[in-house]
Amino acid sequence: MEVVTSNSMMLAETEAWVYPLKNVLDPSLNLLSFAMLCRVVISWYPTVNVNEVPYNIVVWPTEPLLRMIRGTVPPAFGVDITPIVYL
Repeated sequence: MEVVTSNSMMLAETEAWVYPLKNVLDPSLNLLSFAMLCRVVISWYPTVNVNEVPYNIVVWPTEPLLRMIRGTVPPAFGVDITPIVYL
């Protein structure tokens, strides 16, 4: 690994395995963040049936993550605030 110095600061060259991992994780985490944001908006409407088609696309990938912390974060004023923890 070659070390490059620039402006009296040492910068290391990025490992080769980082770029493919970044190319996979970057869009995946962006989609997950957008899905969590959609979950926040859905939580404002408690009468929405999350088992219907437009909503279950957002609920299915986010529910396992939210289920892990739902027991530790209580609802605030009757609204589930666990998606805000991930944002």
